[in-house]
Amino acid sequence: METNRSAVVEISELLEKLATRFTQEDPQEQDFMRKQLSTDGQRALSGLSVSALHLLSALPPRRETSDAPDEQDALNVVGLAERAGVAKGTVSKAVPRLEAAGVIERFQRPTNRKEVLLRVTELGEEIRRAHVSLHDEMQGSFAKFLARYPDKDLQVVIRIMTDLLHTPRDGVRFL
Repeated sequence: METNRSAVVEISELLEKLATRFTQEDPQEQDFMRKQLSTDGQRALSGLSVSALHLLSALPPRRETSDAPDEQDALNVVGLAERAGVAKGTVSKAVPRLEAAGVIERFQRPTNRKEVLLRVTELGEEIRRAHVSLHDEMQGSFAKFLARYPDKDLQVVIRIMTDLLHTPRDGVRFL
């Protein structure tokens, strides 16, 4: 079956526009989160990128029962990279900025001084909760948006997106 060239071009352009729309800084999203934050939280949020927020949200929630960090509420750089689905180098570059913003803290295990663990601070937890709330709100509205389409149409979109995600590539070419 030969795919219509104009449809391929249109789909490629739409995918590019969607990727941009979902990764760019959005003042409305910032406003949504800002309304949930303290003054300190608002100040810290203004210096965080979308990718920094996603890294922050990939860390385990801060447990309110303990000031002493442990492995239940912390991850190392490799663990955070895996959980966030990004490269280790991306996390390594972001950690100093997140730490400077006061939203994460580093600590070492008493039994392994070489390994550095990362934990959300109280300020970071406030922002992390607002970011999770934003995604919950977006997910709900996205579900309402998709409800206007019949299930069979949604199944086609799911199949195409799944195939696209799992199709191996050779350089920039899909196999």
